[in-house]
Amino acid sequence: MGRRKKIVQECETLMDEPENIRNIAIAAHVDHGKCIAGDARVALADGTVVEAAELHRRVRADGEPVDRDGEAFAPRDDLEIVSIDRATGETTAEPLAAATRREATEPLVRVRTSDGHVLETTPEHRHMVLTDTGV
Repeated sequence: MGRRKKIVQECETLMDEPENIRNIAIAAHVDHGKCIAGDARVALADGTVVEAAELHRRVRADGEPVDRDGEAFAPRDDLEIVSIDRATGETTAEPLAAATRREATEPLVRVRTSDGHVLETTPEHRHMVLTDTGV
């Protein structure tokens, strides 16, 4: 079995065991249903952590519109966020492509991590779980 397929299977298995949820990362285009609530924390590559709504406000203030409805903005500077390299599974610093704000069309799902943090996401959002033994 290939490494990628094995990682996907591990993720699917772990997602069924809520006690394994500790840290959550989001890596996808907004139209793929990976929306988070405005109070969700986003790790920036410089080590700071900001809420998603604040990140959107910052990028909107100085960014360039990238969609027709006027809620997605690309940063003009080299703003980088913490990401996951799909090939290696390692965390990396990647340029933020855009910050988008949309109203939820259905109730958000609440995910509570083992350390008590709560993240609200759209229902179709999948969650990857990082443990001491891998993903």
